[in-house]
Amino acid sequence: QGSGTITIGASGETVALATGVKQSNLITPAFLVKLSSNYNIATGTPTKLQYTTEVFDTDNAFDNSTNYRFTVPSGKAGKYFLYHQARANGWGAGRFVAYIYVNGSVDTATSENRTAGASYPSVHSSIVLDLDVGDYVEHYIYHDQGGTQALQGFSSEHQSTTYFGGYRIGT
Repeated sequence: QGSGTITIGASGETVALATGVKQSNLITPAFLVKLSSNYNIATGTPTKLQYTTEVFDTDNAFDNSTNYRFTVPSGKAGKYFLYHQARANGWGAGRFVAYIYVNGSVDTATSENRTAGASYPSVHSSIVLDLDVGDYVEHYIYHDQGGTQALQGFSSEHQSTTYFGGYRIGT
């Protein structure tokens, strides 16, 4: 009680939670979505990936049916660790770029310039962003192959090869 400091444990000791007690840190909200099948994207323009398969979504903050984006819920502003990967399905040489959009604008881009013979390249990265309540993040892909190309989705051979996820790490 009061406004004093509570110290639990000491240097070198471990604090255990009783059975049934849930630890709730700043690691929520958290989400991970993936493509459940190959996904075609047109050439020459960034295309938002429409993730319909949620691996998990702790706060129901990822819209997997209409806007295909994560929106920071009420009371959950803070620093977020975001990560993504996209894998090409049999592409040739050219440029392959993945973007994280925040509130409809490009925030981060990761690219790979492929050479002939590198037909299954992937782009992946992670970033920490400060997000406010109502901010939303989306995953986009661009390529310059001259026609529609496919990204790899889930398969028993490749597991989840194109995905997008994140979680809150601080305030």
